[in-house]
This record gives sequence, C-alpha cells and structure tokens, in this order.
Amino acid sequence: MITAQPPAPNIPPPVGQTIQGGVQAAKAAAPLVKQEVKAYVKGFSPRLRHLFFLGYFGAIFLFKFAGMVTVANIFSWEFASKEGFLLTAWFVGGVIGWNLPILDYFVYIYFTHPEEEISKGLKNQLRSGTIFNSLRLIDKNRDSMPHLGFRSALFGAAWVILAFFAVTSSASYFGKGVVMAVGLYLLAEQWDWQLRNPAKLNSQLFWQVKRVVSQEEQKYYLWLMTGLFAVLTLLV
Repeated sequence: MITAQPPAPNIPPPVGQTIQGGVQAAKAAAPLVKQEVKAYVKGFSPRLRHLFFLGYFGAIFLFKFAGMVTVANIFSWEFASKEGFLLTAWFVGGVIGWNLPILDYFVYIYFTHPEEEISKGLKNQLRSGTIFNSLRLIDKNRDSMPHLGFRSALFGAAWVILAFFAVTSSASYFGKGVVMAVGLYLLAEQWDWQLRNPAKLNSQLFWQVKRVVSQEEQKYYLWLMTGLFAVLTLLV
C-alpha cells in the first residue's frame, strides 16, 4: 500500500531568499574564519594564567562530576547526557567569562580614551590585523592603559555581590562559569601586577578612590578578594 507523501512546505519567497543569503554568507565567511583560527593556533603561547584557568575549571568539573556519579547511574545515558551537559556548560561559561575583561581595552581605545596616543596607534594596527592578532596586540599593550573599569576595586566589590547571587541563587552552571571566570582572570592579573609593578596595580585599582591607598592596604585588598573568591568557590 502506497501512502501519500505530505506536501513540501511552501516557503514564502522572502524567507527562502533570506535563508539562501544566510547560507551564502556563511560559505563566504568560512575561509576567513579558518584563517583566523589558524592565526590564533599558530600564535598561541601558553601562559601561567591559562594554567590557572584549566586547573580551576578542571578541578571543579571533576569534583562536581564525581559527586553526581553513583553505581546506579554511572552507565546511564540519561545521566551522561544531562549531567554532562550541565558541566560542559560550566566550561563554556568559563571560556566566555575568561575573555570578557578584554572588553575593557576596547572601551578604553574607542570610547573613554580615543584621543590617547596608545589608542590611536592600536586602532591603526587593529584595522590591518586579524581578530586574534588584534587581541594579542592589545594584550601586549595592556600595561599602557590606565583607569580601566573592570580592573578597579569598585568593580571588584560589585563582582563579589554578583558572584554571590550567581552561585547561590542560580542553578545554571553556565552563569556560574561566566562569573567565576571573570573573577579568576582579574585576580590572577592583579597578583601578577602586584609582583611585577605594585604601583601600576595601585593606579588601576584605586583611581576611583578619593584618597591615597597605601601598599599595605593594597595587599589587604588582594588577600581579601582571594579569600572571598575561595569562599565563593566552595558555594559553586
């Protein structure tokens, strides 16, 4: 017995044209994306902060996964798909959060200090480079950009409040990953500055404070933020 096939969906011409245009745009962009990825892989050099990221997020991943596994569900596809997705979201959120502080530099270059010589020079170089090469260029010149919003002590206080609500009120590992990665990145960067150039760190942290903050107070701030980060990690 031959059953009649359902009629093909009648796609309106404007919608069909939009879909076709999107496919063509994706095909046209594919070589550029491939070039960007190759440039990134070729120029990538592991740094200590990358090890911080992998160590922290890997340790949380393994700890949470071990707590979810039981004899009954270890071979269950439902467990692997559901819990595996939740923990994969933790890593994906972490990658996004780890890169969010980079926006600070673009805000500095294009909005808050476009007239600075470092901003003009970087804008000229960014126009001729790939995305990943541009990010590396900004990273090399990050010490030349003072008064960044994400790097201030006031943002650190706001981050603590946001992170507390994210890890205690949200069931989304993606959201937790984003928030904790931002804190980890900034904390690692601030300790790096403390060891290399504490005066530079002082101007980055306390430029919004209407008084001189001593080096001793600066260390107290770093240790306080480190302790709060550790407490929030236990709440993840």
